[in-house]
Amino acid sequence: MEEILPGDDDSLERISEELKSYLKEGSAKNIAKYFASNITLSILGENGIYTKYQSEIMLGTFFNQHKPKTVKLTQSSNANNGYQYFTFILATEQANYRVFVKIGAGSNNHSIEELRIDKN
Repeated sequence: MEEILPGDDDSLERISEELKSYLKEGSAKNIAKYFASNITLSILGENGIYTKYQSEIMLGTFFNQHKPKTVKLTQSSNANNGYQYFTFILATEQANYRVFVKIGAGSNNHSIEELRIDKN
């Protein structure tokens, strides 16, 4: 994975496009490629700090129970503190969900530090 520099809008767009397609596929495995070693994960009110592996399993369980139909990026920003934020609307058979992703500037690459999925 190539290094992404803060303020690099191409990479911001590339990450958001990749995340969008992985969300639409319901691919926890591909999304987990971006996870930090420990991430803050909140899925429908179940919050905690989990390892990359635990988070991938939990996200996979969510996708198994809520098959994605469409995904729309509703917000993306590059904060001055080096963080990037994305908000997606994930539509499934049952309901629509708001997916919030916080990406931090790690030592050698950007990784997801926080992922939240809430009913929209």
